[in-house]
Amino acid sequence: MRHWPILVAAIVHWVLGAVWYTVFADPWIEGLKIDKAAHMANITPTPYVLTFITLIVEAIALRQIIRWSKASTIGGGAAMGLLAGFGIAGMAMYSHYGFPQFPMLVYAIDLGYTVIGTVLMGVILTKWRS
Repeated sequence: MRHWPILVAAIVHWVLGAVWYTVFADPWIEGLKIDKAAHMANITPTPYVLTFITLIVEAIALRQIIRWSKASTIGGGAAMGLLAGFGIAGMAMYSHYGFPQFPMLVYAIDLGYTVIGTVLMGVILTKWRS
């Protein structure tokens, strides 16, 4: 039973990604200067599976951060998600966008997904204590 919160948090973040990148697909693809037709023709399940695995690892790490912080409310869980998503992951991501000089819009799209997804994970993991 203790693994259910991790699995649910990862699924919620993964589904958010599907919705997020459907909504922001065109500006994201244009910002990366990817040929949309070629990109769509070469999609494989691999990045989806690997993303889900990384989200499970992220949920495990975030659950531990929440335990160490003793967060026990929705606000506390959201704050820990914000800390991890924006303060750690979001800032670490920047150099991957800044040095190759990707447009800030691409960074903002990816950062928004990361932060919102991690905040949702924090809420789920805090309220569904295991």
